[in-house]
Amino acid sequence: MYKSLSTIIDFSKLQKLDLVECTGCFKLLSDMTDAMPNQQFDLTHVALNEFVSRISIIRPEDERNIHLVNFLKACPNLRSLHFGHYDLESLPPGLRQYLQSRGKELTSLSLYSKTEIIDAGEFDLVCRSCPNLEEFAAGVDEEFIMADGLWYHNLRDFVVSYTPTNQLTMTHT
Repeated sequence: MYKSLSTIIDFSKLQKLDLVECTGCFKLLSDMTDAMPNQQFDLTHVALNEFVSRISIIRPEDERNIHLVNFLKACPNLRSLHFGHYDLESLPPGLRQYLQSRGKELTSLSLYSKTEIIDAGEFDLVCRSCPNLEEFAAGVDEEFIMADGLWYHNLRDFVVSYTPTNQLTMTHT
């Protein structure tokens, strides 16, 4: 896919990249970084949805995780990130690492899973790692949001909408 697209697209100048329900999204990321090993991309927004694989990315040595890590390292201007996976109960190690090291640079973050809600510990990690978010969307458990003393009181200034499908959308007011 990269070879064909690179004849019409200068990937080094792209500002937005949306790979939604893309079977080969991690392969494309790998091809982009391999073709330009020392290249820093100008991307400010990236959306990655790999819903075709039902296998979670849980090990750091997972090939998809390695591609994700290498790609995110090459995106110093990233401010908006959407990451979706079939099963996103736990964040991929590369995404977790990115959020911990550079999450404060993000102003928009969306985490979506077709089958699982995000674990409370992972949600906490995102909140701690991304203090400058202006928009945040994630699939969470209703009890997690509404439980007295947990998150509701800390997040009420951010909550824009909460749908019965457990999709939470927040923006800073």
